[in-house]
Order: sequence, then structure tokens, then C-alpha cells
Amino acid sequence: MMCQFGKIANKRAALVLFLLSGLAILRPMPVRATESLSFGWEASTDTNVVGYNIYYGTASHVYTGKVLFGNVTTATISGLVEGTTYYFAATTYDALNQESDFSDEITYTVPVTITNQPPTIIEMLTTNTAIVGQNVTFSITATGTGPLTYQWMYYANKIASATNTVLTLNNVTAIQAGTYYVTVSNSAGSTNSSTANLAVYPTTAATLTPASRVNGQFALSVSGIANYQYVVEASTNLVDWVPVRTNISPFAFVDSNASQFNQRFYRTYYLPINTPTDAIYTDITSGLIAWYPLAGDLNDHFAGNNGTGNGTIAYGNGVNGVANTALVFDGTDTCVSIANLSNTITNSTTISIMGWVKSNDLASNYNCFGFRAPADGAGAFYIDTLSSGVYEARFRNSSGTAFTLGSTPVATNAWTFLGLVYDGSNIYFYTNGVLAQSTSASLTFGVGAQPFYIGGAGYSGPASNLPDFPMAGVRLYDRALSVNELGTLYTNGISGGIF
Repeated sequence: MMCQFGKIANKRAALVLFLLSGLAILRPMPVRATESLSFGWEASTDTNVVGYNIYYGTASHVYTGKVLFGNVTTATISGLVEGTTYYFAATTYDALNQESDFSDEITYTVPVTITNQPPTIIEMLTTNTAIVGQNVTFSITATGTGPLTYQWMYYANKIASATNTVLTLNNVTAIQAGTYYVTVSNSAGSTNSSTANLAVYPTTAATLTPASRVNGQFALSVSGIANYQYVVEASTNLVDWVPVRTNISPFAFVDSNASQFNQRFYRTYYLPINTPTDAIYTDITSGLIAWYPLAGDLNDHFAGNNGTGNGTIAYGNGVNGVANTALVFDGTDTCVSIANLSNTITNSTTISIMGWVKSNDLASNYNCFGFRAPADGAGAFYIDTLSSGVYEARFRNSSGTAFTLGSTPVATNAWTFLGLVYDGSNIYFYTNGVLAQSTSASLTFGVGAQPFYIGGAGYSGPASNLPDFPMAGVRLYDRALSVNELGTLYTNGISGGIF
């Protein structure tokens, strides 16, 4: 290392000035060791100079070390710490140990000794799963003295041109299934990564294995690709299918509603987790009587209690903007009625109805959905809009006494999830999965002919107060759903899951 001192300034009185008249410029010598520093300088021409002092420290002009040298022109200071910056200055001295002033200060940072470090893998491989035709990627992260070299291995065989941190297998085939690892090397050695197994499946299809039917419940197991997401659907006619469970394979599914049907069919399909519908949707099917998605038809997609339409039937964008996933009412004659649902709940002491509504005008009174007895008689139980700019729940108890619950104001032209629940002693009205109002009440269903209607009174064809906005995902349950269940159905809808 080249180290240079400047000449000293002459600041002493006569004899001292003469005696210390010339510390020559220091010139550096090669570094002999990482922890040592050698100096060289031109000898002073003053015959009174008998030696030289080198001062040093780790702060400028604060010298904690001093080394005395005789009448020589080279010196070495040892014991320096790697990575530390030192400050140096020099003086001359005579036989009486009188010193000159300090020379100009120089600095030097002791370099850190670099030794070769063998490679270390800090991010290991993970097992991968793929379908034939997909692309598969393995990657690792390693440290060590560069340059590092990589060689990917399939079992004990080198993979040609696979010499990077990432291994990509395009359009994978079944014969590429197996064990992979990578060898990382440098001048100090080499190391192997952990092994990762690649499983390649010909298809995403799952296997459904039925179990015994116990106490009206039917159970089956879903064995698809491990850690892949599957949807189980059920149908009574092999035409209309309803999703009843979404979960990660393998899993068991128990249909607690199986006793409600003379026959029921099941199927499953793979739902990619990296799609917009990647949440695991848990449908609420316990106590479900009827479900009308209104996505291109008026059918009950759960139990076959299909609706009868009146007037102009048209479909538009649904909750997530998907075309033909909502029924659009024209405000003139469009309505839907389902005649036999009142018989289904005649003896029920609890009930829940709900659905999605996108009102473009809350300034008028429009019917949404529910049971509306003739002339709003005893047992009426439905939701509509009010001229005050809110949705409301209306119902009459067994004595015909009317009750009304109004929600907080909601935005127009925005989808709102409405729910009305009766638990045998209380009525609860929900908007977007949150309780808006409640009251105690005693309600009896099945009084008179009460078709379930969507968008109109329904008991005698079109009536007044027909809506002119879309609806979707109307449901009827014979039990009181909890606030958590209402919240789940709301989340499923806005997340692109089950309406």
C-alpha cells in the first residue's frame, strides 16, 4: 500500500528549528500483510536527527498509538484491524528527544481479507405438481464466493443447458415426472440442493367415492390432485346443478340435505386457485328450500321448484358485471311467481329470504321478493323499496298486525344484498350481510294462497309497484340463518363465488 506523509511545518524556536529542520516526505512501501502497514521516507539531511516517530489512531488528529524508529528510512506497524480506517502522522527527534511538529496527516483503511467461501443454498426446492401440457418452474437461491455455477439434475442425470438458478420445463409430459435437484459449485467446493418431486397428472378430474347414507345424510370423498381446489355440485335432474361445497383435495363432503330428495346426483370439477374466483366458497345449503340465480333462466337450481314468468323476460349484467346473470324487470308487467313454495313452509316456525337487488330508483315503492298474502293479509313476509330512499321489510303476524323495518339509506345503481330472517320470536333485516333493524314478532305462514314472488305481487298476476331494475341470487330457507351465514353469502357474491 502506498502511504505518503507531507513535510513538517517549522514552528519551534532557533535550536529546535535547526535541529528539526527536515523530516523528509514519507513514501509508501508494499503492504506485507493485511494487518500490517509499512512506510518508507527519505532520510533527513539534518545531522542532529537521530530517529523518527510514527503516530496513529482511529480518529483524525487523535493518536492513541506511537512507534519509535531509529535513524532508518522504512518502518512497519502491525496489529491493525481489518476494515478499520487509521490516521497517521510523523515527527523527527534528536538526541535530547526533542520532536518536530507533526507532518501532514494521511489515512489508510485496512482491507478485509477475502477468503473463498463454499456455496450455501439458502432457499431450497419445493415439490411441484402439474398437468400434462403445463409449464413447471424450479428455482433456488445460493450464496458463496463467486462465480457460482449451477447444474440441474433429473435423478442422477445432467439436464442439458440447465445451468442457471431457475429450471423451466415447458409443456411438461408424464415421462418428466420424478426427482429433481441442482448442484451448485465454485472454486471452494460444491453442494447439492434437497430433492424435489414432480408429479404430473394427465387430467384434473377427481374421483368421487360414495360412503353409506346415515340418518338422511349422504357422504362422499373427493380425491383429486392433492392441494388443488375442487367444487362439488348436486342436481336432482342432471340438468340444473347447484354448487354445494368448495374445498382443497382430498376432502370429505357430507350432504345433510340428501333426505329432502328422492334422488340426487353429484359431480365435481377443478377450480384453479389462481383464477379470480380463488377464494374457497362455502355455500349455505342447510335448510335451503329454493335458489333462483336468475342467470339466464327462472329455474330453482336447488330443488326444482321452477318459477313462472309473466311479461317480458330479459337478462342483464349480474353482481360481478357478467352478462346474463341477473333478471331485468321492465316496470310494466315482468314478475316471477312460484306457487308451491308456500306449502313447503306452511308448518315452518322459522324462515329466511334473501337476494341481490340493484335499484336505479329508490324514490318509489317497488316490490322485490317474498311472500305477499292477498291484500297483504296475515303471513305476508317480503322486501321492497320505499319512497324515502331505503329498502324495507314488511310482514304481518297471525293477527294481521303490520310491521315494517326500514334499512339505512343505500346507494342507487349499486348491488345490495338484502336478507329477512324470522327465528320464531324476532324479525331481522340485513343489508350487505350487516343487521340493519330487528323487532320481536309472532308470525304464522301458510295463511291463504301465498306464492313466493320475485319482482311482483304474484298471487294474481302482475300487480302495482313492479320494479324496473335487476335482481339475482334469490334464496329461501326454512330456518333462521345467523349473521355469520348472511355475511358468508354476501362475501361469496361480491367475490365472484356463489350467488
